[in-house]
Amino acid sequence: MTSSPYATQKVRTMLAGDFTPAFALKHALKDADLAAQAAQASGATLSLTSALLPRWRDAAASGHADDDLAVVYLTA
Repeated sequence: MTSSPYATQKVRTMLAGDFTPAFALKHALKDADLAAQAAQASGATLSLTSALLPRWRDAAASGHADDDLAVVYLTA
């Protein structure tokens, strides 16, 4: 198995339940919303972003906006 050092460290912190923000969900959500708006304006389709946004919004609304983006691992 190969992985990047970032991915390896992120998995370790996630499994330890450490969601100290390295990149807060609220910032990722803002960026994804901007990308989705720009795509829609240009007629492009961002299928993965469109699939992620509802889950990210739900996680943020559930009190996880200031947690690391990886917190979506815990939410369903």
